[in-house]
Amino acid sequence: MVANSTDSYTPDVIIDSSNGTDIYQVASNWDISLFDPNITNKEGDIVLYRHTDAAGAITNHILELNDMVNGNWSAKGFNTDEYVF
Repeated sequence: MVANSTDSYTPDVIIDSSNGTDIYQVASNWDISLFDPNITNKEGDIVLYRHTDAAGAITNHILELNDMVNGNWSAKGFNTDEYVF
């Protein structure tokens, strides 16, 4: 997926993970952005989250922020007494 960064990280094909045999071709640009904990996201944003496990293996996850997000959301941590907008 990272190779498709010029196409807003839209995958070439989707393989159904429930059975591994169904393959779908993407019909439109998904307008995915690479997840960055230093920027804010809001409801409806679609991000590519790259997770690295303890062994160094990287897995890609496509996440969509749902209606549980009110306003802007960031994964960045904050300390006590910091002013947050």
